[in-house]
Amino acid sequence: MLKIVQRCAVLFFLLAPQIVLANDVVVQYRILDSSNSGEMAHGQIQVEVQNLTNHELQNVDLRVDSPQTLLLEKEMLQLGAIPAGGLGVVIGRFDLPGSALAEPFIWQVDFDAAGVHSQTIIPGIR
Repeated sequence: MLKIVQRCAVLFFLLAPQIVLANDVVVQYRILDSSNSGEMAHGQIQVEVQNLTNHELQNVDLRVDSPQTLLLEKEMLQLGAIPAGGLGVVIGRFDLPGSALAEPFIWQVDFDAAGVHSQTIIPGIR
């Protein structure tokens, strides 16, 4: 029984950093304006990333994980550094099939924190 508890403890400590990373940031977004051209919607999107950690996040980049049909003007949105407990805001242009505007956007967030590169995939709040 002791060996099972020890193995579970080791697994927890190996997996815990990955679980915590999802709680390092919150992503909120809103469509500022959009227009339709045929079946495609074009417009501006504002994305806010809140740093929930007690250290600065550096080299913060956002990419769309889903829907994969969402195309950002520059493939990614760059926020740079976000101070501890702070908020980073970026505005970009997008193209997307109009029918997909109702789908929630899932974001891939890349950042460096305390000298370690991290990546997390998180649903955005609209």
